[in-house]
Amino acid sequence: MWQVRMRGYARVKTTWVRLGSSGFMRRLLVLVILMVVVATACFGAKKPIILLFAVQAGDGATSSDAAEATAAIKTYFRETGKAEVADFDKESPLVIRAVREGKLSESDLVGAPQPDARLAIGKVLGVDMVAAGDVGVKDGSVSVSLWLGDVATTRVWRDAAAASIGTAGDPNKAKSNALQSAASTVVYAVAAEALKDVKVNADEVAGGGTVVAPSDFALPPPDVGTYLTTAELYVRSGDLANAIESYRDAVNADPSNLDIRLRLAQLYENRRLFVQAADELERALKIDPSNQKLRDELAKVYEQMGAVDKAAAIYTSLADKNPSDVNARLTAGDFFLNQKAYADAEKQYRMAAEAVPSSPLPYERLADMFIMNERLSDAAKEIGNMQRADANADASTVAARYAKYSKAAMKVVESVLSDYDKLAGQYSERKITREEYYEQLRKDSAKVEGARLVFEVLAAPAGSSPANRSRVLACSLISQACTSMMRYLETNKDAEKLNAEILMDEARKHLASAEGK
Repeated sequence: MWQVRMRGYARVKTTWVRLGSSGFMRRLLVLVILMVVVATACFGAKKPIILLFAVQAGDGATSSDAAEATAAIKTYFRETGKAEVADFDKESPLVIRAVREGKLSESDLVGAPQPDARLAIGKVLGVDMVAAGDVGVKDGSVSVSLWLGDVATTRVWRDAAAASIGTAGDPNKAKSNALQSAASTVVYAVAAEALKDVKVNADEVAGGGTVVAPSDFALPPPDVGTYLTTAELYVRSGDLANAIESYRDAVNADPSNLDIRLRLAQLYENRRLFVQAADELERALKIDPSNQKLRDELAKVYEQMGAVDKAAAIYTSLADKNPSDVNARLTAGDFFLNQKAYADAEKQYRMAAEAVPSSPLPYERLADMFIMNERLSDAAKEIGNMQRADANADASTVAARYAKYSKAAMKVVESVLSDYDKLAGQYSERKITREEYYEQLRKDSAKVEGARLVFEVLAAPAGSSPANRSRVLACSLISQACTSMMRYLETNKDAEKLNAEILMDEARKHLASAEGK
């Protein structure tokens, strides 16, 4: 049972109300109180009722700062003795009814309502004024801005104040003191203009009675589910700033819920606030140091921040703690591969292969990395290891692997063919020296030999073996053609040059044949 004590007439009326357990009954009580207070204020002291919207956190401010600023503005308005203050509750029956009747739109209630929406909401709720504000913390000071609008006339008053944060003692207390100072200054400045015609009830100022404002019967704080629902509504609307604030509230309401902390960190990432994301994940890991999902996310954040050493430490430590976990070791290798740290990537992949030799995945990663770096001879060895580890691979897997690696090998072959023709033209036009021509032919011969090894070791799908044999032969002929041209450059014997041309023509025929098979 609650005792609701109201003073506004010459006598005091005390009412006892038994509350049900439902949230609706609690909201109904708040609505009744709001209506009675509005009526008594208008009939008796005629103090305006100010509907206060939650203060928004600006630059450098936290949700806690915003909550403290909201409470401070409410307190200092009351201390003037010229107004009563009610907190805005978008879930109140009056607001819900106004939305249903089309007097307000749902967009008016998402995030921090705009000035016109505030005035419209105030009119629907029957209050005299509406107020909103911002708080910021920057360069060693706290600033509080206040906006106050008259519902009937739509006249608006604005002001702002700032106070320096002291450097001695508890920094949090110093910040709070500065916030209170700024809030009181701005409230009294605005009240001096907006409320100058309001008479003060001497009995109340002297402490002879207390007017209980609706906010004294405020509903309990929203539960975690409410915060999460609100946050996701913000996410869907693209308002990530307010979504983050709601997730912060959810974290404060349920600090041990690691899924909420992870989601908050991901929203920070979406806004490229990587430092905040890392801080949140580090706090979460203090609760559960072994949570791999959190560690993976933190490593990803470090990677995006450019904190490569920190990210690497997480990936490798996870793999070291789980030596038989192939995926953990592969993830570490993939990280190094993305950083172009190829030696470190190879080390991780080989450790994965040693830990679980029966898995084809480490060998496939190695083959892919070598292909990417045009180390086709090394890639061919790992393709062989991969196929031996997965000797019973199904037809679709065999076909997919063949498509991937044969395409990579053919890309090298086509590059060598193009280079071969280009080099001949450059040499005849004396754009390159004999030595440069020779050296490039040597490199191209090694490349195409690597491609031959890939085709040779690669298991071909059913029906593709003849084409694959043609490619193997073509690569061998191209390599021989390069060797003949190198001998021509050494000896100036036209027979070597002619032999190279014949070999190259044959190679092209075999490649064309492979495409037709």
